[in-house]
Amino acid sequence: MKSTPSTHPQQSGELAGRTDLGRRLAARREALGLSREELGRRCGADGTYIAYLEEHAASPAIGTLVRVADTLGLTVDDLTGASAHRVAGRSTALMLGYLFRPAELEQMFLRLGHRLDDGLWRRTVDYYLRRTCHGSTLSSLVDGWILAREQGPDAWRYCQEALLSDITDVQGGTTGEGIHLGAMGGTLDLVERGIVGLEPHGDGLHIDPVPLSEVPGSSFAISYLGHRDIRIRFRPGRLGISVPSSLLGPVPLVLPGDRQERIAAGQERWFLLPKG
Repeated sequence: MKSTPSTHPQQSGELAGRTDLGRRLAARREALGLSREELGRRCGADGTYIAYLEEHAASPAIGTLVRVADTLGLTVDDLTGASAHRVAGRSTALMLGYLFRPAELEQMFLRLGHRLDDGLWRRTVDYYLRRTCHGSTLSSLVDGWILAREQGPDAWRYCQEALLSDITDVQGGTTGEGIHLGAMGGTLDLVERGIVGLEPHGDGLHIDPVPLSEVPGSSFAISYLGHRDIRIRFRPGRLGISVPSSLLGPVPLVLPGDRQERIAAGQERWFLLPKG
């Protein structure tokens, strides 16, 4: 499958407000008489990212925390407080939620003789989010993807961090060598597979959207069953799909509730999506 996505993020103010980390960072920086730009220059980050750390509920990579703390003459414990007791990196267990949908995970665990329901999975996610911090932009993305599927309140924050990390060069010099294709590709995957719920299967193209308020609309093109540039438009409460004219057969769809539809070549159709 190929895709050329575009999203229409909703404009908003601060994501979650300043946190203890942001307050400590800003207070120490101001006490030293440093501007955000100067602090960023000294620790190998961008001034925009320093502003983000101060003003938002950020969860920076451990390497970033170390450089910022060193520059401010603090320890990571001093800078992060309770976050200092978190383990750097992302649990392999949470990758299961990125690779497989809840129904698929449930069936896999049943075959292994274990029960995994929604409640247990949510408790698992919460357990690791409280005890780990990001060691890379990829781990931030994985968290955002999982929370998006669960409609968690911090989903967009984690995904925005993954995007901002490369743009503002928080790793200290790597952006000049190129962006992290895994992290950038993952943010596109979040829109297509995470929010729109796009999954190709043998019985058709499955679409099971989970709306995210910060990304109320998206539009992208895919190739499927020989059809090129199938255009998918996701809007609040509805979904549009257009298939270019060709001699190929119709495109089978499986919509929420196992509703089966077919779209012929040269046809465009819109579907209402269930609320909630």
